[in-house]
Order: sequence, then C-alpha cells, then structure tokens
Amino acid sequence: MHLPDFPVSAKLAPLTRARQFALKLAEARYHAPAMPIRFKPPDFDPETLALRVLAHIAMDEDLLPRFLTLSGLDAESLKARAADPALLGGLLDFVMYDDALVLRMAEALEVKPEAFARARARLPGGRQGRGE
Repeated sequence: MHLPDFPVSAKLAPLTRARQFALKLAEARYHAPAMPIRFKPPDFDPETLALRVLAHIAMDEDLLPRFLTLSGLDAESLKARAADPALLGGLLDFVMYDDALVLRMAEALEVKPEAFARARARLPGGRQGRGE
C-alpha cells in the first residue's frame, strides 16, 4: 500500500532543514581529517611548583647534597620546613641560579622555563609588588 506524499507544513520545514544540517554535520565530523592536539603545560601555583621542584631535587643524588650544603640545612630540617614559603622561594632561587638546571627542571616537570621566575616572584622575597 502506498501512502500519498503530503506537503511539509511551514512549521515543520525549519525542523526538517535543521535535521538535514545536523545529519550532514555529523557525517562530516566522522570523515573530517583529525586536528592535532596541542599540549599546553599546566600553570601551577608557586607553592605547588616549588614542592614539585623539591621532590625532584630530593630524588637526585647530585642536586640534594648540593642544595643542602648551600642552604645550610640537613635532611630533617628540610623535611620539617618543606611547606615554609620562604624555603620554597630559596629552592626556586637555587634552581634559577643555574640556567642548565632551569632547562632540565622545566623539561622534567613539563613547564616552561619562565614558570620558575613567575613562581618565585609570587613567594616571599620575590620581586612582585616591590616596584622592581
């Protein structure tokens, strides 16, 4: 049995066009070339970045003794003061003193090298807000 074709009313015509557009869009989405995904390194708050640096230094056989010697701390006092913002600022100063270390840390922590200076400026003793 064949049903007669009825004309589409004016109210349903926009819906039909929208449905056709949606179907074409969905079809194009599956056949379109894939866009490359760009990785944007996360922007950490200063304390988090400095604590990540501390963890990295603590696992490094060469950097930990060097930092302890230069800071005058021992391992126990470093653990006790790990959350102290002044110590975290000093830790970032230690990293920024050596350009090669900055680049190495940036690669290891997947941050931009300038993230260390930005974080340092926001910790006590940094230059932010001092007119420098």
